Amino acid sequence: MTSASKVCIISHEPSGDLLGYELAEELSRLGFEPMLHQSGHAPTTYGQSGIKPLPPTMGLWDVLGKIRAAQRLLQELVTMVKAHQPSVVVTIDSMAINGPLARRLRRELPDCPLVHYAAPKLWAWRPGRAKKLRGLFDRLLCLFPFEQKFFDQYDIATNFVGHPVVGRFSPTTNKDGSLLLLPGSRRTEIRRLLPIFLKAADMHDPNARKVVVTLPAHREMVAQHATNSKNLEIVTDDASKKRAYEQASLALAASGTVTLELAMANTPMVVAYRVDAVSAMIARRLVLVRFASLVNLILDKQVVPELLQDDCDAESLSRELRNITQGAGALQIKEFDQLRSSLLAQDNPAALAADQVAALIANQR
Repeated sequence: MTSASKVCIISHEPSGDLLGYELAEELSRLGFEPMLHQSGHAPTTYGQSGIKPLPPTMGLWDVLGKIRAAQRLLQELVTMVKAHQPSVVVTIDSMAINGPLARRLRRELPDCPLVHYAAPKLWAWRPGRAKKLRGLFDRLLCLFPFEQKFFDQYDIATNFVGHPVVGRFSPTTNKDGSLLLLPGSRRTEIRRLLPIFLKAADMHDPNARKVVVTLPAHREMVAQHATNSKNLEIVTDDASKKRAYEQASLALAASGTVTLELAMANTPMVVAYRVDAVSAMIARRLVLVRFASLVNLILDKQVVPELLQDDCDAESLSRELRNITQGAGALQIKEFDQLRSSLLAQDNPAALAADQVAALIANQR
């Protein structure tokens, strides 16, 4: 296979790793040679024929806030891309590093098209920054239906490809009575939210089976917080995560993509979040959207309860869990069908994303 068919895919976080892997699979089927750079927390393996793993670099969370380390990571990525001379570079999410990376590649590989997959959520705050993306990326691939209209107004080539979360979980009514606790994927989130979630769960039903889903690197930290909790299971692998999401009767979840995953599994939820006082003050001034959870944001109405900042306390969370068991959960599930339809541009978002990348390569020839 010639160098003209190479596609370099770069991600820095677990969620982006999965997006990248699914895209690579589809590109491989189309006859291209995808090369993956992932965060090291990738939940999938490279068993798929035609997908080439690129050498690891420093992790994103290792360099945030460390200027020299960030500069070194950036240089490693630029050197890696230039060594492989791909026909297209696809960066995924994580604009903190992918923005500077794209600017470097624009200067040093001016003829190489750049695609950004999972467009930055500029519609949520400081939307004027979208102008800076014009000329930086040749195409944006969006996960949410309203994003294409937003970026179109800034004259940025954009395509809504759909959200792959739709196909990852099966909606089921065969629930097992367990309570799912999802305090976030970052250590600061776990420290701030898990103790509240555990207390709320015990207030709701001290005998309920509780399942905490976390990353393998955070397992010990979660266990330390949960030393006094009974009937608690900690899950870190993908197969157990999928099973837990689909079988749980209800969930306490930090805001984020996890809320969409729960909705796809037809698992009713309470969404909660807390940040430090300074971050909360900044957010109140800058954030332009009405809702914190993606479920409510996409449906443009409150479907799942959101308890943020001072409202995020064990008693309030326990009360909302009780409401779910008393009928509110069934109302949520009815709305999840509409959400599922809204998130699809076609049956296979990764295939549609691969088609857009392929079209960009074809236009070069």
